[in-house]
Amino acid sequence: MEHTIKCGGMTAVCRDFGAELISLKDVSGKEYIWQAEPDVWAQHNPVLFPVVGRTVKDTVRINGKPYNIGLHGFACKSAFSVKEKRDDSITFELRDCEETFSNYPFRFSLCVTHRVTENGYATEFSVTNTGCEDMPFCIGAHPGFNCEGNFEDWCIVFEKTEDAWAYILNDKECLSEKDREYTLPNTDTLHLAHSIFDRVDTLHFRELKSESVSLVDNNNHGVRVDFKGFPMLGLWTAVGENAPYICIEPWHGCGAFEDETGEFTDKPYCIVLSPNENKKLSYSVTII
Repeated sequence: MEHTIKCGGMTAVCRDFGAELISLKDVSGKEYIWQAEPDVWAQHNPVLFPVVGRTVKDTVRINGKPYNIGLHGFACKSAFSVKEKRDDSITFELRDCEETFSNYPFRFSLCVTHRVTENGYATEFSVTNTGCEDMPFCIGAHPGFNCEGNFEDWCIVFEKTEDAWAYILNDKECLSEKDREYTLPNTDTLHLAHSIFDRVDTLHFRELKSESVSLVDNNNHGVRVDFKGFPMLGLWTAVGENAPYICIEPWHGCGAFEDETGEFTDKPYCIVLSPNENKKLSYSVTII
């Protein structure tokens, strides 16, 4: 089921399945969110939980026992319930069930709140350990933003000048300290080109100085994504499709590193909640 929320001239559409915000339009009707062309990338803005990226052979160990958790986890493939609905916001909730317990043996509540603002939207993730043992998890956002016109006319502008390497996937679909590229050599700007992503798939940035990035065209119009509290940022668009969108992805977690032990709690930026403990993280998008 789809739900419409509004604030001023901004309108967003969200749906129960995956708790995705699937549309954001301004008063003129301009659409900012990728519209999920099935032959290119059939999602808009998936929620990544309880893992971000791919685990080694789609498996993690929890207390020494292997569990199958596929790419980006199961939240994006799950039906959420509506916990609260207001004119300008909606909160979805996913709780553990028999199906999730077979892949992720923890009791939990995951609430996703989307709130429309006068010039964009904000999303909050709220994770609660409702069980009686420590619970590890990772979480992330994956919003796709439209890049109208020529993709190469767009760029990512970082809040601060960065001198940073980007991790890239190796032939084992893992990350490693050896597989990095000097992508931001003392600069605040990354000019987009499909040739970059066709070659490396995803750019994984770790512990940037910036807490926001802007996606802008030649006229400096676009969106700003604020992601304070997320230690990693991913940039991705579909390989070989020349599609007019880019995903700007705040993560608390990431894909598998080649030298990981396989234990969930050893994953980079894994969060561990004690029983009844709660963790909130949020990011926001502003039209500029």
